[in-house]
Amino acid sequence: MSASFQDAPAHQEEGSAVINLNEAVERAKAWLHATMSGESITNVGLEEVEHQPGYWNITLGFSRPWDATRNAVTVLSGAVVMRRTFKTITVDERTGEVVAMKNRTPEM
Repeated sequence: MSASFQDAPAHQEEGSAVINLNEAVERAKAWLHATMSGESITNVGLEEVEHQPGYWNITLGFSRPWDATRNAVTVLSGAVVMRRTFKTITVDERTGEVVAMKNRTPEM
């Protein structure tokens, strides 16, 4: 990466607080865990970050129990191959509130 996201321009009004990248990621992860607590998500990890004026778009990847790939090879070997689900969570940089979550389909 050539530019630091920490140094992204603060698009804010005078006197308003702005959360940094690390705070936005932590808020997105906490929100995802709380929102999807009934789905037994595992292997949550940061995948992508994008800064837009006023917002952080945080893409998180994770696995759920029904994401396990089952085929003849995995059944015979006993190996479990987990697919990943990706969600982009939009965090308002001024308030720190999550304002949106969208599916993120990985490019092949």
